[in-house]
Amino acid sequence: MNNRNLLATVLMLLVFSTISIAQTEYSSFNLTGHGQATVFATDYQCLGINPANTSVKYGDFDRRVAFGIGETAFSLNSGILAKRELMQNIFRNDFDQLDLSQQLDYAYQFSQESNAFDLDITNLGLSVNAGKLGSFAFAIRDRIDFYSQFGPKVSELIWLGKNANDIFSELMVTFDDNTVQTLSNNPDSLSAFLSTIDTSTISTIQGLTNATSSNMNDLLQGTKINFSWLREFNFAYSRPIIESDEWSIYAGVGVKILRGQALMTLDAKDGKTDAFAGFSPMFSIQYDENNVPSGFGKFQPSLTSPKPIGFGTGIDLGMTMKFKQSVFISAAVNDIGGINWKTEMYEFSDDTLLTLDYNGMQNVDIANNISQISLGSDFIDWRARNNNYKTKLPTNFRLGVGLYFLDRIKLGLDLVAPMNEAVANVQKAVITAGAEVRLPLNFKISMGVTKGGNYNTTRVTAGFSMMALNGVYEWGIASRDLITFLSNNEPTVSLAFGFLRFRI
Repeated sequence: MNNRNLLATVLMLLVFSTISIAQTEYSSFNLTGHGQATVFATDYQCLGINPANTSVKYGDFDRRVAFGIGETAFSLNSGILAKRELMQNIFRNDFDQLDLSQQLDYAYQFSQESNAFDLDITNLGLSVNAGKLGSFAFAIRDRIDFYSQFGPKVSELIWLGKNANDIFSELMVTFDDNTVQTLSNNPDSLSAFLSTIDTSTISTIQGLTNATSSNMNDLLQGTKINFSWLREFNFAYSRPIIESDEWSIYAGVGVKILRGQALMTLDAKDGKTDAFAGFSPMFSIQYDENNVPSGFGKFQPSLTSPKPIGFGTGIDLGMTMKFKQSVFISAAVNDIGGINWKTEMYEFSDDTLLTLDYNGMQNVDIANNISQISLGSDFIDWRARNNNYKTKLPTNFRLGVGLYFLDRIKLGLDLVAPMNEAVANVQKAVITAGAEVRLPLNFKISMGVTKGGNYNTTRVTAGFSMMALNGVYEWGIASRDLITFLSNNEPTVSLAFGFLRFRI
């Protein structure tokens, strides 16, 4: 079967992450800087975070009606590429050639570090606080999440290609007259051989494996890839349970209707590999004569007219307690439920890697290297399975503690912990400490420190926003990692912004 190999699939997903990235505060630009979403997210922005907060009374700038359009946040983190190399991939210029020692170094780093990408767009958000009748909120949101961690052998294949002599013990040289010559896979042996022949007669030079020790299940061990794209229609209701001058308790529930656009998951560990994939027609997947994926076409997503392949529902539960108008304690459980993928799904079918005509990553230009990969070898084999495939939602638990005083200052701690290993869930708990200060003229600045999630490094977040028209209009921008601007290693390129948020 002439399928596109896993290497192309992996690199294509990495390219997605450079052009299109799970967040703990989603697309809320005015929460990103301090990260205290569990306590201080309110109106439609608290959907998927803590539905109880649509009823919470915080201060003088509370409004009964809020709506927003196009609030967006994305993050791209690489544990392998330095900041300069990451920017080179974004702006497509100034790539340096890699020598063998650099390729070996990247191959090692690739097996030790991870990549993560998240994109959240609130296309439309609306909420109404009806007082004692409760509060109602609605939002349409797109969530795209990608995470990858590669095993040592796959890392060698990506960066070294046929030069990975731990995998390819021999090189197979094929000439135009169909003559085949095999030789030991090392630079000295190849150089000596090339010096004795007319190199213009060579058609291919491929790595050659031992068929008894190169099955894909073994080569993939230690590799984990998660990619998903969900559109959610989120409804929430909350109301005060107890309200007094001393104590107030608010509770809320959210119900979300989910439409899935794409799913890919690969997990190779404990001697076995589990992998499943399904894509909406918007991805232009190419299929062979057996209706099995053979390659990606042009990626042309359309947020306005998606064609879902997954259908599901989810439940969010939340509660917030307030003491003397200034102390807040919140807890929530989100994304209880699952999705049924009603499409032709494909699962991993173990195969043997025999040859590879690919020289490895000659530079860190990821997009260009895709075009250099030979499609002639079956790097991974997919087989069709039943049309229905069920996955759990990325259920998480949230806990937050916050202080709000002088109607100007917010301080707090926030915890988000995964409750399952579903695709798109954070890999480990996220802990954030942050603060926000409202300055004269209704400027707000915020800063926080975040550790965990899909990122290995500690991040310093910061944000800036402004309220105008007596608090009716709000806009702002924020970043999830200021350290990126000061450090060259393990950068996080991120931005959260919103310019059409109104409260009446």
